[in-house]
Amino acid sequence: MVHFNAQFKYILALDFHYLRPLLALGDLSGSILDECSMDVPPKANAADRAALVIRTAHLLLEQNQLATDMLCCIAVSAPGIFDGDNHLRFANEQFSEWFEVDIFSQLSAQFGTPVLVKNDVKTALIGELQFGAGIHSKSLLYVSCG
Repeated sequence: MVHFNAQFKYILALDFHYLRPLLALGDLSGSILDECSMDVPPKANAADRAALVIRTAHLLLEQNQLATDMLCCIAVSAPGIFDGDNHLRFANEQFSEWFEVDIFSQLSAQFGTPVLVKNDVKTALIGELQFGAGIHSKSLLYVSCG
């Protein structure tokens, strides 16, 4: 018999907000084990923002006694339009400075794992369909006003 081990590896999720990104650590069954947010100084440049995200991610792993090799991937929900190679094609002005450095490549190199980037509205819709308001629905309209 094959047994699914939800703790075989873990997923680090990062949801970009303008000045208060959220990080969550989950297992392979979708359970959230821990989460935290960080305050980003309004005048922080892209390199400082990337360094803050990386430091906070390391702290979240350390608090949960997990080494970086226990991550199977980093999933990022970010405002903007991205291609299949995680390259930004368009972002509103207030978010574009987040992507002046290749934060996704930095995350991948720092943690030794693939980084998956998806548009924040699409990920919110998927979350509502799988775990929220649309869990018992065949379809769902998700409207983002911000």
